[in-house]
Amino acid sequence: MKELNLCSSMKDLYLRLPNRGKHYSTTNNHLKYVAKPNGKNQQWVGDFTHIRTQKGWLFHAVVMDLFTRKLIGWSFSQQRNSLMTQAAFKDALAKESPGNNCIFHSDQGIEYAANDFKGIVEESGANKEYE
Repeated sequence: MKELNLCSSMKDLYLRLPNRGKHYSTTNNHLKYVAKPNGKNQQWVGDFTHIRTQKGWLFHAVVMDLFTRKLIGWSFSQQRNSLMTQAAFKDALAKESPGNNCIFHSDQGIEYAANDFKGIVEESGANKEYE
């Protein structure tokens, strides 16, 4: 970044939204207490990043299998919301099947804590948790 004279910017990215607690809840972190996976579809992780473009922010959500270290699901969106993370998780489900004891791990961002997102994870048979 330094060589290309690039710098990061967080201006206007996060909005304060009162009353959003009605739509999400937190979960405990169990991943730090279990052994590393010894096969695929045992532990999945999700995260997203943002890219500033000339037309505004572009958000990119991914799902990765911790054993294979492969990205198994992803999505792009112009809006930062749970629809973006739901699309990435659904993309992963179209390619892989999580085991009944598969742990899905993410941070406590609203995009992953949303009840709509958690419902998709529960329907898949995976266990939801946070960092």
